[in-house]
Order: sequence, then C-alpha cells, then structure tokens
Amino acid sequence: MGMQRARFCSVLQRLQRKDMRALQELYEEYFQKVWLRAQLRLKDRQAGYDVAMTVMLRLCSYRGDASLIRNPDGFVAVMTENAVKDVFRKNSRSIADDAALERVPVQPQTGLWADDVFALLDEREREVLVEHAVWGKKLKQVAAELGVSYATVKRIYLSVKRKLVDYYDS
Repeated sequence: MGMQRARFCSVLQRLQRKDMRALQELYEEYFQKVWLRAQLRLKDRQAGYDVAMTVMLRLCSYRGDASLIRNPDGFVAVMTENAVKDVFRKNSRSIADDAALERVPVQPQTGLWADDVFALLDEREREVLVEHAVWGKKLKQVAAELGVSYATVKRIYLSVKRKLVDYYDS
C-alpha cells in the first residue's frame, strides 16, 4: 500500500511549487515499486530502471489538479503501465525499422547517391521522401503540410520505395 490520498495530493502540490523534499518522499514511496513492476513486465533490469525514472519525472512535471486523483497507487500503476507500453512501442518500431532496412539490399560499390535517387523521382516524390525519410515526419504530417490526403502521400511514398527497389534489382 502506498501513500494515503491526502498525503499523495499534498506531495504533488508541493512538487508543483518546486519543493524537492516532496520529490524525496515520492521517490522513497514509489520508485522501487515502479522499478520492480516495470522490470517484471519488460524482463530487463535496466529498462525497468529507465521506466521508473520516467515515471518519477512525469510525476514531477504533473500539472493537473492533484485533488482529482482518487487512487494514488492506481494513478502511479497506470503511469507505469503507460511508460512500459511506450518502451514496447519503441522497441517494436525499432525492430520494424531494422527489418525494413534489411529488405533493401545495399551494395556499397554500386550504391545510390542522392543525385541518383532524385533523378529517379518526380518533384512530389522527392518532397515526400525528404520530409519523411530525412526529416523524420510522419506521413500524416507530410500530408497535412502538403495539403493532400494521407492516402495520396502513402501512395507516393510506396511508389518511391518501389522505384528504389526496382533500381537496385536491375
């Protein structure tokens, strides 16, 4: 059992006023519990520690009305679970990105230069490729910036990928 509701709300309110003793109380009460919970879910000691630190930082930066929190232990548990899910999402994206990179054969002696890539693509394709692959924007964000539908940008991006794969295969 963690902190009583009134004490938890008081600690969060003190944290909002930058009282670092409140952080110590929160840390002593919840850090190890969060760490163990995250470690069990992730099956990784370091990742569990990172999640625990993330939860502590999120609690420190919490700006909501602390008096609305009815169940402090549940609040921290949900915050922990969300941080664990973030780690799972990040790892799955990383694995998917690695798999996508492995699908395109790269031959350094005959690799493409940016000029070669741009020569294969029309203006709109170049724009979508640069915004997504170079600047890391989501396709939906690119679509919004270009003023076209997400489906159009996705179709353009798939066309770019097809052209690159065809070029490598030939």
